[in-house]
Amino acid sequence: MMKYLKFVLIALASFVMLQSCFSEYGNQEKYTIIASFTYSGATADADSLIRDNIGQGGYGWYDVGFMQKASQEKDYLGGFMISTMCGRSEATETVPLNYFRCYMLGKDKGNSYSVFYDNSNKDYMPEHAIMFLAKSYGTCTVSGCYVANSEKVAHQIKENFQDGDSLVVRAKGYLGDKLTGKASIKLAKFSSEKDSIVSKWTPFDLQALGNVDAIDFEVISTNPAVEPYFCMDNFVAQIDIKY
Repeated sequence: MMKYLKFVLIALASFVMLQSCFSEYGNQEKYTIIASFTYSGATADADSLIRDNIGQGGYGWYDVGFMQKASQEKDYLGGFMISTMCGRSEATETVPLNYFRCYMLGKDKGNSYSVFYDNSNKDYMPEHAIMFLAKSYGTCTVSGCYVANSEKVAHQIKENFQDGDSLVVRAKGYLGDKLTGKASIKLAKFSSEKDSIVSKWTPFDLQALGNVDAIDFEVISTNPAVEPYFCMDNFVAQIDIKY
């Protein structure tokens, strides 16, 4: 992950240098966002989590929203949730904490990140998982993120997967109503020779999605006993704003 972040920081420095090229217009800015889900008190410091609920509320930033569906009582129904310290989270009594713990085999404890739940009842899901909130003023081009299994899902896989079963996360990008591209990553694959469960932060290349104003995720399990959760961190995108 450190090599990936180093690459991102170099890219970010390049964007800062490029800003001078647009100074003659006075109304264009290019930069990279890294949504690391740093959580402090009641605010998200470097990204946003916005509740798409009955009655509005939630956390806001300027460019990208990681969407959540909640009831009037603000019970978590689907979409993104921020999890901190690998176990403490905003989970309500209806959602066990171990759904929100990343499955790291003892590694990377103490980081904050997001957890995505793909509720099969689409009435309980936000319109889109990720939304580019400044689409009226510019473009958002996605690079990638890191993903991992949640602790609960990893145990469900171990207990229920049989030969040939798999767990896949699929991302779809949209610009307006048009599909811009797809990307997929396997978080588990079982065979007679090897049982493979992703147990560390793994890069998920999203460049195939291209220029988007919305992203959706599907969590696809061949075994219904495995629930559709995954963990995500360090979402990276390039923003080009005209104002």
